[in-house]
Amino acid sequence: LWGGRGGLGCKAAYSGQLSGACIQALPSPPTSSPTSLSNLPFFPVWSGWESGHCDNDPSKMTTGNAYTFDTQAECCDKFFPNQATGACMAFDPTYGTKSPTGAPIQ
Repeated sequence: LWGGRGGLGCKAAYSGQLSGACIQALPSPPTSSPTSLSNLPFFPVWSGWESGHCDNDPSKMTTGNAYTFDTQAECCDKFFPNQATGACMAFDPTYGTKSPTGAPIQ
């Protein structure tokens, strides 16, 4: 479990480790809060009301779209409020994460 050293997972090999060094050494360690690249703002991606979402991939921004937000939640609240499908907040942004990340499964 949780990747780790010498073929053993961090949990198995270092279960009592207080520093968290094994987990932090993983290629994609779990996080306790969302991650983002602060210089990449979120903007609405117009793909229909029920499938519309907000992303932070500059290659997906349409010409003339001047609406940008610091967070995915702000963007979704502004452009897709009361969306029955919840697609906007369910969408995983291209850069960063909207939720804490879990430990890798092995």
